[in-house]
Amino acid sequence: MTFSIIIPVYNVEAYLDECLNSVLRQNYGKTEYEIILVDDGSADVSGKLCDEYAAKHENIVSVHQENQGLSGARNTGIRCAKGNYLVFLDSDDIFYKDSLVHLQECLDGEPDVIVCNSMKFEGNADNLEKYNYLSNDSGLMFDVLNEYQGLLNHKDFTMTAWSLVVRREFLVYNNLFFEPGILHEDDLWSHMIMTRAGSMSYNRNFLCCYRVNREASIMQVLSYRHTESYLIILNKLDLQKERAGISRLERAVTFRKMALIYITLCYNAADYIDTEKKDSLCAVIKRYSYLLKYEEFKFSVVFRLFQKIFGVYGSEMMIRKFKNR
Repeated sequence: MTFSIIIPVYNVEAYLDECLNSVLRQNYGKTEYEIILVDDGSADVSGKLCDEYAAKHENIVSVHQENQGLSGARNTGIRCAKGNYLVFLDSDDIFYKDSLVHLQECLDGEPDVIVCNSMKFEGNADNLEKYNYLSNDSGLMFDVLNEYQGLLNHKDFTMTAWSLVVRREFLVYNNLFFEPGILHEDDLWSHMIMTRAGSMSYNRNFLCCYRVNREASIMQVLSYRHTESYLIILNKLDLQKERAGISRLERAVTFRKMALIYITLCYNAADYIDTEKKDSLCAVIKRYSYLLKYEEFKFSVVFRLFQKIFGVYGSEMMIRKFKNR
């Protein structure tokens, strides 16, 4: 079997049909891919829908578990998977036409990871916004860290679980599962994938159509948990860059990734700078402020100036005023 398409499911009864039908309509042999639906303790009828689809389609597996969050659901899917390559699709998103056919064209040489172009849409999937980040026509490549560094330097590129297709044997051998209990788990996971992969390919064709601004999505409701998750990710990346035997290039791309996380952390933390979290947040922001020199995007330059003039607390207050204006 070539592909295992892992779909975490949690309270998405309004979107699941559209998601699954976009996969089932693929012009690709049904025996060459499986769909693994992981019902993560849904309170609506999503779990029942999973079972109904599994009963009708031999290549669909329905798994139920108590709520473990997106990371836990994806990890369950990985452990159940039988395909050579793992594809991650969120249950409110959809596949683009002929996605699996185009992915098949990227498998020569069995790359550890395939980086894919993607699209976003809001509401109606007829209105797709294409993000054509990838212009490289090369086949199998082995200089993964250099390619990854180039992607991190692309100001509009966001590396997510659904933009990466990963060889299952490589992932399991290196124990590259998702970090449980955090949000933005893709940020940590994708970095670990790209810094461990020995080979890669680009899929210039579009794979996933990502739905934005869905009502009730946990990513749309900001809370301190988002900031806390970025703190955890930053600390784990900090440990990674200090491990023995790390190459100079991997250390450089890890600094770069940390800088991107740090900027987002500072932006999110501004909402909590006048709460009881103030002292701990200011301490972390100050501790990692050196990362600003690894990031040259416009916001970084402005924030570096804010910190120099107003200090950590003052710069956070300036960000909050900017966000609330």
